[in-house]
Amino acid sequence: MKKESHHHCYGNKANSSQNRCPHDNCKWLIPCKILRNYKIDMFKYSLVNSLINILPRTEIVQILMKNYSISHHAAKMATKRWRYIIKNRNSLANV
Repeated sequence: MKKESHHHCYGNKANSSQNRCPHDNCKWLIPCKILRNYKIDMFKYSLVNSLINILPRTEIVQILMKNYSISHHAAKMATKRWRYIIKNRNSLANV
């Protein structure tokens, strides 16, 4: 995964604000909100799907743990199951 600097709303709490992030198409808006103690009402695999291309797996695990109040193991299993579903999407659809 390409190393990318985090945007203001995710990397620096001092620069983040509720008014700024939603208006500049910040792709880190969801993880930013979760890390600032907002709960995102989203199915677990949908959240993983929205974060998979912007964050490494270790950070996704932390986000899942915080948003759903689950253990580290449960969060890791959620990412593992999501990867399995995506990998086998075509074969599962034909069943």
